[in-house]
Parts: sequence; structure tokens; C-alpha cells
Amino acid sequence: MFTVFEKIRTKITIKSSQFITDLYPTEKLDDFQDQYYAIQKEFYDANHHCYAVRIGVNPLFQKYSDDGEPHGSAGKPMDMTLEKYSLTNCSVVVTRFFGGTKLGVGGLVRAYSDAVEDAIQSAKLLKIIQVTPVIIICDYKELSTVIHRFESIAEEFSYSMLEQCTMQFFFATERMENIHRQIEDIRYSCDSIQVFEPIYKTIHAQ
Repeated sequence: MFTVFEKIRTKITIKSSQFITDLYPTEKLDDFQDQYYAIQKEFYDANHHCYAVRIGVNPLFQKYSDDGEPHGSAGKPMDMTLEKYSLTNCSVVVTRFFGGTKLGVGGLVRAYSDAVEDAIQSAKLLKIIQVTPVIIICDYKELSTVIHRFESIAEEFSYSMLEQCTMQFFFATERMENIHRQIEDIRYSCDSIQVFEPIYKTIHAQ
């Protein structure tokens, strides 16, 4: 699965109709609603503000709207385009200014799909994967050993140094069988090792 790094806006014109696409990260439905109302206010004179929202992985929340376009000609095709690129935790709003030429249901399906696809192809995407968080606490003398062993195989990591060293790693869950073996190798040289339940996390490039 993937999500978008930041909000992006693109525009296409089809038979004199303008389609303005806003694609942006969304982790809560309230986030989408705030953005949607802002877009409606900005383009108050537009004919349609169609949208699709996808939040979560398992379960996946989906919501979409044709906003006055013929049933099934806008919201659903937009949602299917997000699905095509395995996108979640994002929303897309396509604002249409009618140009005087009717596109027909088939033409609208293609237009809204193309508008969303154009935005996706212009966006920076981030990967969402299932990871297992692991927190390791050790003395300073063990720090280099732990970092050397796990830094290169972790999806993300961070550490703090106070009286002891606390390191947090996020490992791809599918690799945990091997990680568990490596944890056992260092268990008795560390003060604490905690392995948590898997979660879905957006992974930023290091």
C-alpha cells in the first residue's frame, strides 16, 4: 500500500470542461471534511466537487460521491483509480467547471479517472507496510553492537542517550522470524528488549 507525501493540485481540460484535482494525505475523516469544505469555498462557482476517500488498511474505510454527476460516473471511478495505485490514507477531490459540451457517462468516467491518475503520477508516494516495533535498552558499551546488527535491516529507527541507550526499531513483520533469532543472540547483553504487536506505518525514505 502507498499514500501521498503532501497535497498536490493538477488540472486537465477535456472538451472545454476544466477538471481541477486536489490529492492530499488523510488519516481521519475530519481531515478530509475540512479540506473538502475549503475546496468548495475556494471554487464556490464550480458545477461539481466529486470526491473519493480511502483511510486505513485492514479494515479499509472508503467513501465517494458523484456530487450531482450521473450515478457512478465520478466518485466510483475516482475510488477505483486510487485502488489501482494501491493508495490509502488519502483523499481526492475533482472540481469540475462545465465547458458547455456534455461528455456522456462513459466520457465522464474516463475524465474523472484521468484527472485522478494525472494527480497521482505527479505526486510523491510513500510506502505503507506492516512493521513490528522493537525497543531495546542497553548500556553504552553495547550501543555500537546493537546498531551494527539492526540498523541496516530496520525500516526505520531512532535512539536516545540518557543514563542508558534506548533504541526503537521498526522491522518489516514478514522478516521477524530472522529478527527474533538475532534478538536472542543479544538478549542477555541488554537490559530490556520489548517486541510489540505489528502495526501499519508510513515509511519515509532515510
